Amino acid sequence: MTDRKGKVVLKALKRQSWSGFHRFPKCKDTVIASLGRGGYSTGLTQGEEKELEKELQMKQGTLGKYSEYWQDYTVILNDQDKTLKLDSPRDFIDYKILMASNRVANSVNDLTDWPKAEYVLYDAEQDAKKDNLKIKEKRKAYKTFNALTSTEMRNVLKLMGKKSANSSDTLIENTLAEILDDNPKSFNDVIDQPDFKLRVFVEDLININSLRIRGGHYMFGDSAIGHDLDSALLYLKDPKNQDIVLSLKSKLKASKK
Repeated sequence: MTDRKGKVVLKALKRQSWSGFHRFPKCKDTVIASLGRGGYSTGLTQGEEKELEKELQMKQGTLGKYSEYWQDYTVILNDQDKTLKLDSPRDFIDYKILMASNRVANSVNDLTDWPKAEYVLYDAEQDAKKDNLKIKEKRKAYKTFNALTSTEMRNVLKLMGKKSANSSDTLIENTLAEILDDNPKSFNDVIDQPDFKLRVFVEDLININSLRIRGGHYMFGDSAIGHDLDSALLYLKDPKNQDIVLSLKSKLKASKK
């Protein structure tokens, strides 16, 4: 069962609602468990249903997803903060229903994941953990970033799908720094990929049309060297294929003259 320690606070977001209208101050609002093909969207697991039924001395199945119990169940809200104590069974049920609603963002860190959200659940402990993870990702990313040459920065951007050939070193550094600051994990994921240099090599070959992607397959002339990037990398690392690798290196070198 979900850890029921601590508390969360539901806050109204100060932005226009999905309907295009703002709520008036002190106006009441409700969130319900919406009904779909899979029953009512309560957010509760089967284990949580059973445990809460025991705590609340309810008949078995009362909190099930197809139970009539949810027909009239509402979580009442207004423009004031609503504090939910997770060790309270009633508050925990409200919390899970709010978590399952697309009108409620589950975290202040990821508001873009809930474009229709009118409220946000603020869990200080969980949000602090997420912030801390991002801080650690950023520290790791900047440590790597500070050791990169201009060429290596261009290669990172290349593997991110960003064009960099005609940009100055200053613009390249600034662009990569902006990406790192906004999403350090995406930077670390690219840097930490195995065969980084070989991936850059493949990308360069594609840019000069020495390798082509056809129907997802990586083609050298009329021959497929891989049905995806990973298999193409394996092909290029195979000692048996080093004559082809040398040929591709020659083509790449010639393209830079």
